[in-house]
Amino acid sequence: MRRMVLAKPRMGRTAPSVVRLPRRQLSGMLVMSGMIKGRLLLPRLRNACAHAVDRDRHAFVECLPYSLIQYFFRTAMKILQMLWVCAVLTACASAPVPPPELHPSEVEAVVKPVADLSQTYADLRSAGGRMFMLNPKTSTLRMVAFRGGKAAKFGHNHVLSVPEFQGYFSLAPDGTAASRFDLVFRLDQLVFDVPAHRAALGPAFASTISEEDRASTRTNMLGDNNFQASRFPFLRIQSLQIVGDAPKFAAKIAVELHGQTRDMWTALTVTGLPEQLTVKGALVLKQTDFGIKPFSVFGGMLAVQDEVVIEFTLVGDAP
Repeated sequence: MRRMVLAKPRMGRTAPSVVRLPRRQLSGMLVMSGMIKGRLLLPRLRNACAHAVDRDRHAFVECLPYSLIQYFFRTAMKILQMLWVCAVLTACASAPVPPPELHPSEVEAVVKPVADLSQTYADLRSAGGRMFMLNPKTSTLRMVAFRGGKAAKFGHNHVLSVPEFQGYFSLAPDGTAASRFDLVFRLDQLVFDVPAHRAALGPAFASTISEEDRASTRTNMLGDNNFQASRFPFLRIQSLQIVGDAPKFAAKIAVELHGQTRDMWTALTVTGLPEQLTVKGALVLKQTDFGIKPFSVFGGMLAVQDEVVIEFTLVGDAP
């Protein structure tokens, strides 16, 4: 069996080790090398050079020095990595796809107004209950969406603020078991990633997002590929059952989102009753439970996680 021949440096000079292989074999290897991971590329290339020399020692060209090959492919891998990172970073700012026109049967769902809760709670007040109107100016209601996917470190967590909502709480004369509350807000009024709101949540949310990226994220998440706010503009929460004693309560609620309603339990801390009302709590919504496909790009490499947290501190005023 023939052995691989390495060029030996002359005395007093330093020269790289050189192998020889056929020209066609060399060009083929360079084309296929992009499919091989960097840590496997160089050993395979070195073995291929040796085998080529053993097969045909008469049809050969001088191969590149091993050190130069190493430098070339390490540089190429860095360039490819930089290009891939740039593509991921532009994902949140990708141009939104215009939503399709609504079917006539869906128009009613878009323009249908929210039921007038004020009359409902006025009737409860007339029956002897104590009514509180939730005040958006003194309350805090926010949604938190988390980055996901294998490239999550290149994305951002998002804080969605609810500036306006309609909400009521009725304290029944015979106790909390017969009490009730309702909360409604529009998804298309959500405000994305206010810097002060992000900074208040710590390092994982402290990164600054440009105005352009905020607008693009809003369009993507509320658009036809995620929440579809143009078709389903409202999120509604209505209590079904309340148990417990002040200040701790458990409430069974019905959440209506994306045209679907799901029941769940949540913990509440209620203070100030019966003269005032302050309610603190949180709940977790899974988008897929409501038929929503979480937003993602590059086949899920960068995505919004399924779970969305809603946190609130609601302050009620007695009329």
